[in-house]
Amino acid sequence: MNQGNQVSAGASGVGEVLRPELVHVFGYREELSMDERMRFRIPDHLARAIAQEVGRAGALSELSPAARQNMGFYMVPGTGERIFLYPAQNIGVAVKRFESPPPGVDRSDLRAARDYFYSMMEFVEADRQNRLQLPAHLCRHAAIGSDDRRVVVVAHNLWLSVSSCESAKKLQAGGQKAFESLAPEVLDPVQPIHGGLTGENESGQ
Repeated sequence: MNQGNQVSAGASGVGEVLRPELVHVFGYREELSMDERMRFRIPDHLARAIAQEVGRAGALSELSPAARQNMGFYMVPGTGERIFLYPAQNIGVAVKRFESPPPGVDRSDLRAARDYFYSMMEFVEADRQNRLQLPAHLCRHAAIGSDDRRVVVVAHNLWLSVSSCESAKKLQAGGQKAFESLAPEVLDPVQPIHGGLTGENESGQ
């Protein structure tokens, strides 16, 4: 399913609520084929959107220009049998969550999860054809097998995810159920705020 025309840089329209020094990409979901080496090609429209965002955020990034020159991602184990792909400028977001966990997290579980996360992390650069090779150990984590060389790539604002088609269908079904439950509270533009309303006046006009 090609939704290339909907790929957009995060600084457009909603930049005021986003961290400007990070790379943001929205509106992309596509099923892609891998070759026998477990490589998939980043479509041109997505590559352009990412390159545009990397360039925009580059002026505020602490990374050296050489580190931003080629398209590359920190590939890490993700939830729901997925691989998460963080642009180099964004990986600190994931690291910070492990280094500053919420209160009440079991410390033993945290250490085990953090060790797993770091041991599975791998930085992968795209080649000249914008192909990315999925590491074998992360393919095992995501149950992506050589017998089925179709994967679903989705943009999640600060990272991309890669999953098998089967896992993607399960996540989408669960996500739709959660969306229908939460969306009226989260997305409804008319919400009480300090006794008043946003989006319309108290008379409903």
